[in-house]
Amino acid sequence: MKTRTALLISATLSAFCITHSFAAITLTMEEVGSNVVLTGSGTIDLAGMTSAGSQSGFNAEVQPLQGMISLGSAASFDAYSGSFSGPAFGTSNAVTSADSATGSPFGFVGIGKSLFLAVPSGFGSGDALGISTATFNNTSFNDLGVTPGTYSYSWGDNGSATLTVVPEPSFYGVLAGLLALGLAACRRCERTCSKT
Repeated sequence: MKTRTALLISATLSAFCITHSFAAITLTMEEVGSNVVLTGSGTIDLAGMTSAGSQSGFNAEVQPLQGMISLGSAASFDAYSGSFSGPAFGTSNAVTSADSATGSPFGFVGIGKSLFLAVPSGFGSGDALGISTATFNNTSFNDLGVTPGTYSYSWGDNGSATLTVVPEPSFYGVLAGLLALGLAACRRCERTCSKT
């Protein structure tokens, strides 16, 4: 019995360690007041990627139709090339730069006609990003051409990121209200129909 328990605990801990060794980046884009705020954190896996060296001129920006997104702030960053996959997260092909950004640089950036993974200078595979942001003032998802939803990106051997574009909270309130009204109307109809 003790052996089975020890094996179960060992297997559980091993699975937990494996899960965390391939941690991913989590990106969230929300409408906050009259602004759009992009936040990111997690661990960057660079396995299977090739260093393209240090680059300068990092900008926090989005280009939804091309699936390009970057956040954080830095004068320089390290670029990595390799295999990428990921969808567009909207309909606009315009590049929109953030009005402000904080934290370490991260993103999928275009340099010339090629797509690169941008990470903080001197970053190593498995390093944590910390919390990075990009704020687009006085704009909305509509203005940026962004479509609410969840989008998955992958690169190299195991690198991944999930972007969640969260609709404005009032949308859920309106939706919940409409559902409640519909449910009330159905119940009223059932009561009326059952009396006849």
